[in-house]
Amino acid sequence: MHRYDWLCLKGLAQALRVFNKQEETPQYSLRNISRGSMLKMHVKPETSQIRPYVVSAVLRGITFYEASYNSFIDLQDKLHQNICWQRTLVAIGTHDLDTLEGPFSYEALQPSSISFVPLKQVKNFRADELMEFYKSDLKLKKFLHIIENSLVFPIIYDSKRRQNVKFECTATDLTKAKIVLNTMVTIFSAYCGKKYEVEPVEVIYSNGESFVYPDLSLYNMEVPLSYVNDSIGVALKAEEVL
Repeated sequence: MHRYDWLCLKGLAQALRVFNKQEETPQYSLRNISRGSMLKMHVKPETSQIRPYVVSAVLRGITFYEASYNSFIDLQDKLHQNICWQRTLVAIGTHDLDTLEGPFSYEALQPSSISFVPLKQVKNFRADELMEFYKSDLKLKKFLHIIENSLVFPIIYDSKRRQNVKFECTATDLTKAKIVLNTMVTIFSAYCGKKYEVEPVEVIYSNGESFVYPDLSLYNMEVPLSYVNDSIGVALKAEEVL
């Protein structure tokens, strides 16, 4: 079993403190709000052509310091390199919700019809122009192939048709998207005003189906004793395994 929360210093340090009984195991929870009060993410049918899934969540009252913010960015990068398969399966977006206004829409449009000012730039680019611009970017050019030959590009708008949302993962693999979302929000909910609380978001598809994310429910797993011993290199008896 992979522990993706160990990919960043914050997650690894927390796991060690819990293991050494220096702190209690975190009890994560969803903010108690009605479905009608949740932020909405409406998914347009055209997204099925490129990245059909999106999951989303909100962290309220979050306070970052330099070290915790760097860990936050580092975890996104590590997840993109690992479970996200270099962003081919899942792409993570995190943004300042205070500058946005819901409801949100997840769409897939022709590149020539998408335009915005990208991060660290001052010029407005069409999406097709941006692909050319980033071909000289040492960090980003390796990801261009994921969508550059697609007839449509995925994009998220708020109600003012600005292009950010607090936490979202667009994906071709829904299971991995949910794992990535849960990993991000649980680790960094430690910095929220109400510690370990995550605000859910309702995702509504064009066929009428709707889902609430994230799913933080606990579940039991049954594994053979040999799997436990082989995984951590020990020889415990059944009664010694907690």
